Amino acid sequence: MPKNILGKNALLGVFGLLIALSSCKSSQELTESESDTSPIVFSEVPEEQRSIDSLRKALLTAEKEYELSAYQSSATRYFDILDTELDLSFDYQRQAVLGEATLKIKPYAKKQHELVLDAKDFELGR
Repeated sequence: MPKNILGKNALLGVFGLLIALSSCKSSQELTESESDTSPIVFSEVPEEQRSIDSLRKALLTAEKEYELSAYQSSATRYFDILDTELDLSFDYQRQAVLGEATLKIKPYAKKQHELVLDAKDFELGR
């Protein structure tokens, strides 16, 4: 004796699907109104307007190209500084900073073998 794999649930599902699809049909006939069949007329853009639009487009293009050329990406980060503790003293005669810095850091993405710390362009202002 063959088993009924689909069972009663599948029969109810198909019946429900048929009811849902038949209820989606509109019961009213569509009629064409005169406003729907009127032709759409496109007017020609005046030459002055076209030249203004072309100028505006050229200015926008030049502005965007300048912004893209002036873009400076941020430096690549290899470490994340979690905490900084500074013990500093200032020698104004020599324009120097003496002190000790304690940094709590962790690698930003993957294990690193070298950490470079520098004070490039550091100037003591008056």
